[in-house]
Amino acid sequence: MKRPLSSIAIFVCLLLCYVVFSGATPSQKDQEHDKAKAAMEEAVKRDEVPISFYGKVIDQDGQPVADAQVRISITHYSLNGPLPGLGLKTIMVKTNQDGFFEIENGRGWEVNISRIVKDGYEFTPLDMKRSGHGDPFMYGSKYVNPHIPDKSKPVVYRIHKIGPTAFLLMGNGQLVVRPDEKVVVGEISKDRLFYNPNYYTDRRDNSEKFPGFAVSGTLAKDTRDWVLTFKGKHPNDTVILLNDFVYQAPENGYQPSAELKASLQPSDVPGREPQYPGRLEACLIVRSGNPVTYTRVNLEIYLRDANRCDISYDMTLNPYGVRTFELDKRTHDKEGRISSILGVQAIQALCNGQLPPKPDIDKLIEQAKAEEEAKQKSESH
Repeated sequence: MKRPLSSIAIFVCLLLCYVVFSGATPSQKDQEHDKAKAAMEEAVKRDEVPISFYGKVIDQDGQPVADAQVRISITHYSLNGPLPGLGLKTIMVKTNQDGFFEIENGRGWEVNISRIVKDGYEFTPLDMKRSGHGDPFMYGSKYVNPHIPDKSKPVVYRIHKIGPTAFLLMGNGQLVVRPDEKVVVGEISKDRLFYNPNYYTDRRDNSEKFPGFAVSGTLAKDTRDWVLTFKGKHPNDTVILLNDFVYQAPENGYQPSAELKASLQPSDVPGREPQYPGRLEACLIVRSGNPVTYTRVNLEIYLRDANRCDISYDMTLNPYGVRTFELDKRTHDKEGRISSILGVQAIQALCNGQLPPKPDIDKLIEQAKAEEEAKQKSESH
């Protein structure tokens, strides 16, 4: 966000003053420096505005989260900041029993919520994005849509309570959908997995058994509405299409297919043709059968015209037949030993129509630690 033009102009003028007085005597320089500093302070104080901010923290089930630590950054004008006229004040506040937090009597022009912390909970960049508040809140009449704080309508942030964790297979990809009802398939491809490549041959021979999703598109002739139809990759798969990101697959409500519709929207610009929404987000859950597994597909859908739809997806597959999408971070070790072992086991089992055995992760960690110590000892001799 650009700094207000008036402040920039003031800084430029004051810098010119320094140049003009560079030939003055030391006493004159001190006097002019004090005058310039006072003028800058007066200018930046005029640009600051009072700041209040009201927020609320809830979990994935909509329940308030008490005693969460919230880090709030206020951008303000300061002569002691990293840039001329720019300073940053950080405040830590704690949510009350209703999940509510607030700051009042601040001064500046920008507020940013950069971190929310509580034991047993997690606030990731994706949680921030799903809360819809990734951008700073701007204050003051200089901005087109300044934030208007309202204590009765606090800004809501969601953090998720960490549940049971598991090793997960993850990947991503892109698809192009045409309005011709032709089906395209998305899956965790071998090119997107970070595991030992020794499983590739087995996977090619049995790739049709691996979970995934399918999507096709049509275009209504009368309204020109896009209709995207999502299904599982296999005939007996069922799906749910959600508007929200989840860390646990729903237990019920699955259907053979799910539709997402996108209509032409009137343009805000006079004389311009109606346009498609451009970018949509959705979360597809696929329940595969024989064996039963759950896959979460985060979809970013780009609709710009009537000829093409681009889809980017991030896919998370729980290979053990349970509904959690909470990653056990211990399984993605730095050296890749544990993730390689579990990845190969899971992929080979699924490609053979079976569930992999649930791993003893603590034992694998001890083995990996012993191997690393043995390696270091060998290298030291």
